[in-house]
Amino acid sequence: MIPSIRKATALAAALAAISLFGAGPSARAGFVIKIEDVTTASTKSFTFGTAAAGKIDTFDLDGNKEMIITTTVGNLAVSVEVATSDSPGTPSIAFVNQSGSSITNKVASSQQLRISVTDTGFMMPTAPPPLTLGSALSGTVTSGSLTGVTFNSYIGTGNMQFEQSIAAPTIGPKSATGPSGSLSGDSKLTVMTLAPPFSLTGVLVATFGGLANATNLAGNTTLTATAVPEPSTLAMGSIGLVGAFAFGRRKARPRRPGA
Repeated sequence: MIPSIRKATALAAALAAISLFGAGPSARAGFVIKIEDVTTASTKSFTFGTAAAGKIDTFDLDGNKEMIITTTVGNLAVSVEVATSDSPGTPSIAFVNQSGSSITNKVASSQQLRISVTDTGFMMPTAPPPLTLGSALSGTVTSGSLTGVTFNSYIGTGNMQFEQSIAAPTIGPKSATGPSGSLSGDSKLTVMTLAPPFSLTGVLVATFGGLANATNLAGNTTLTATAVPEPSTLAMGSIGLVGAFAFGRRKARPRRPGA
C-alpha cells in the first residue's frame, strides 16, 4: 500500500476508535494492563480509553490500540514503553503485548512483579484450519538479579479479561544478573478449534533482587494462521514421493541371471 494511503487509512481507524470513548462502556474497553507488586499486595490497572494518571492512549500506524505507562506500584518503579492490542484481529494474526518496559526495585529486599496484558473482542483468526498460539519473552538485567522469570500466553474462549481457557507452554523459569544479563525464550501451541469472540492474555512474572533493575522487558502473545500448502504444491510433493518410491523399488529389485 502507498505510505500516504496507509497512513490515511490508519488515521481513519484511529478516529473511529476515539469516537467510541464517549459512548459509555464500549468494545474497546476490554484492553487492560494490570501491574502488581505481589510482595506488597499492591496493584494498579489501566484501561484503554479511561483516563488515569501516568497513562497515555495512542494508536500505531495500523490503527492498533497502544498504552504508554509510567507509574509506581508498591516498591517497584515501572515504565511500560508501549502495550499494544490489535483486537478484533485480522485473518492472519491477533496479538497483545508489552515491550520496552523498564522496572526498578527501589528497596533492598526482593519484590515480585507481575504484569498482565489482556484484551477481548477478538474475531479473527479462527480455527480450523489450525492456528499457532505463540509466546515470546525478552529483556536485559542492568543491575542486581532477576529470578523466577516466566511468561504465559492464554486464549479465553469465553471472551473474558484475563481468562485462561487455552495456554501455550510456559516460558521459564529463567534468571539473569546485571550489568548485562539477558532473558529470552519462546513457546508455541497448535490450536485446532477456536470460534469468536475470544480474548488474549499475556502474563509476565519476575522476582527482582534488592535494588535490581531490568530494561527492555517484553512479553508477546500472538495467534497466527498456520500456513497451508497450495494444492499444486501438495500435488507436486506427492508426485515426487511416488517417483522416489518407484525409483527405490526399481533399484532394490534383484537382477535376473543374464539380464
